Amino acid sequence: MWLNTPADAENWDASIDRAPRDLLARLPPAFVAIADQDLLAPEGEQFADLMTAAGVPVEKKVYEGCTHALLAYSGRMDKSKELLYDCVDRVRSALYA
Repeated sequence: MWLNTPADAENWDASIDRAPRDLLARLPPAFVAIADQDLLAPEGEQFADLMTAAGVPVEKKVYEGCTHALLAYSGRMDKSKELLYDCVDRVRSALYA
């Protein structure tokens, strides 16, 4: 891993949740997809909350009963198709707003 010391994990470029609020405030509107069975789900929730607190428009959607590999199953699982369509819809809206 590129972190040389445990302290490096505290740098915002390694852990985005450590980013200064003024930097987060410059992010574009975000769509945060969270698989509720993912071990990283709490971090997704936290990041969405941090962006919201910084004034970033955030749409958060939780996909129930899904794991981190959710998108890898696109086309084979209803929830993965739903996520794929949700992402495409958000990109389309951003491009053609």
